[in-house]
Amino acid sequence: MIRLPTSTDWPLHVRVFAASFACAATLTVGHVFAEPTSAERSLAAALFDQGRTLMTEGKLDEACLKLSESQRLDPGGGTLLNLALCHEKQGKIATAWTEFREARAIAKRDNRPDRESAADAAITKLEPQLFKISIVVSAEVKLPGMTIEIDGSPLPEAGWGTPFPVDPGARKVVVKAPGYRDWTGSAAAGATAGTANVNVPKLEKDTVAGAIATPVPTGTATNANPPPSGPLPVPDAPSSGMRTGGFVVGGIGLALVGVGAVTGAMAISKGKGASDAGCNANFCPNEDALEKSDAALSLAHVSTATFAIGLAGVAAGTIMILVAPKKALVQTSISVGPQFISVTGKF
Repeated sequence: MIRLPTSTDWPLHVRVFAASFACAATLTVGHVFAEPTSAERSLAAALFDQGRTLMTEGKLDEACLKLSESQRLDPGGGTLLNLALCHEKQGKIATAWTEFREARAIAKRDNRPDRESAADAAITKLEPQLFKISIVVSAEVKLPGMTIEIDGSPLPEAGWGTPFPVDPGARKVVVKAPGYRDWTGSAAAGATAGTANVNVPKLEKDTVAGAIATPVPTGTATNANPPPSGPLPVPDAPSSGMRTGGFVVGGIGLALVGVGAVTGAMAISKGKGASDAGCNANFCPNEDALEKSDAALSLAHVSTATFAIGLAGVAAGTIMILVAPKKALVQTSISVGPQFISVTGKF
């Protein structure tokens, strides 16, 4: 028997329908964490085996890539332990240390004392080798809206002045603030334990971005053209952009609602097929029936996400249209195809 990841007693096609439209009705828009399909699990297992073999052969770059993709497809504590070991062999000490800590937490949760012990031993071994850097921002140089990135990843303000582990090599630091020029620095992280401070300097004002147009002197010009007679033209209210955006956002949202409805219907159909093939609340009798069940649940996740995002888009577009200053809409049209959504019009 092949067990399904659920304990409800409802028929499969009823569960699919309820899950799709209950979630959409609450407008919970975000990541949908779907269980890996049987195909993803099979590929993840093959990648894991390849990664282990490549690691024993010393082909670490290829091995770590295979193991990383295996972990992405089907996350597991054992795969994460092997990925951490691969990164350790690569010399990425901080990355490996972080992954061993995550693997230890997973092992403790899964009641795997063998894995927890292996992770503990690796953490104890790596901690004395960690090289740390600290980004120091003094009160004199701190600016409103200032952001800091390390190798392209944002460093939250809570982390300023706190030493944290990094992999060996040159680490690029970029500091930005509105109205000021970006500052770029670097820190050389060693392969042995140590700490480096990166002191952020006072940023220079961006004279180009903050330039003010030179005022025109007052007076009478002898060769100047006379001003036009009659009332001056009044520029249009800045409504076109907001209204256009509202129609575009609302149109796309409406199309996504349609996609969510279609995929929801497909999920119901697939779920009924799985039920007819012998699946019930707890198991499926064979791989073919399980694949139908996986397909139904995947379609349900897609339906939930697109339906919820579509409703949010319709609401946002409607608000944009209502709050924009009024301007006549001449023509608009929305086209939806299998691989595109097109909104055109004149405003």
